[in-house]
Amino acid sequence: QYIGAITCGAPWLTTTPTTGTLAAGAQQAVTLNINLNAPGTYRANLCFNTATGGVPATFSPQNVVPITVTAVAEPLFVGGFVDSRTVRWGERVVMQARVANATLPASTGVVVRADLRQIGGPEGVQLLDNGQNGDTTAGDGIFSAAYTLQPRRVPVGLNLVPVRATDNQGRAATDVIELDVRAH
Repeated sequence: QYIGAITCGAPWLTTTPTTGTLAAGAQQAVTLNINLNAPGTYRANLCFNTATGGVPATFSPQNVVPITVTAVAEPLFVGGFVDSRTVRWGERVVMQARVANATLPASTGVVVRADLRQIGGPEGVQLLDNGQNGDTTAGDGIFSAAYTLQPRRVPVGLNLVPVRATDNQGRAATDVIELDVRAH
């Protein structure tokens, strides 16, 4: 007996294996490979073409398996934090932001920026995920930037540093980094 699994016109669904030979009464596992690029509910039929003696049979209701897949997009996420929440004037602080890329479609070109005006710095400082300037491991999804707190330019007490992540798909996420600044 011969079996061929086809997806009846659903380009987002393929099978592994695509064909096989089975003895009468034997079983074969078929893995569904799903490749989606947008959220939504997708429907297709998995059609099995069976034949005996090399003559293909026509599709019949018992040879069709309906498939329904619901794809949910995960949003872009950013969570800000620091290497040490309590810092003193003149100390170097490493501001960090953990980023989880969005899905469907996947994030590309993620950029993370912090607004350091609250702590006496510039607006729009880019945090990088390159293993430099306070970032310990390149490519780990943690974006970092080091900054030295200038005496008397940074208010003593709790300071909130806004961070914003954006991707090439036009999505954005925001958070704040909390810094408890001490004079000495």
